[in-house]
Amino acid sequence: MNIDEFENQYRGAIAETLNELQSAMLMLTQVQLKISQIGKSVQNLSQNFEEFMARQRNEWRAIFNINFTYTGKLTLLQLPESIQLSLQV
Repeated sequence: MNIDEFENQYRGAIAETLNELQSAMLMLTQVQLKISQIGKSVQNLSQNFEEFMARQRNEWRAIFNINFTYTGKLTLLQLPESIQLSLQV
């Protein structure tokens, strides 16, 4: 192998390595974007759940005339679909 062949191999290897590094950086950017999207979805889901629970509490207050203030004594009411609601007695 002469110096020209070595230089060509070296340049080819460097070019391939840089291309792989660029591909890895693009994939990393895509992963970061996906993580950000998932985080926003989780935040939206949490907010929707909190809003739903607030509406449910208001409906339960209206339907059952339940007072949700803490009096120091709690009982547990088992509701369908494994939903549990703590009520004051």
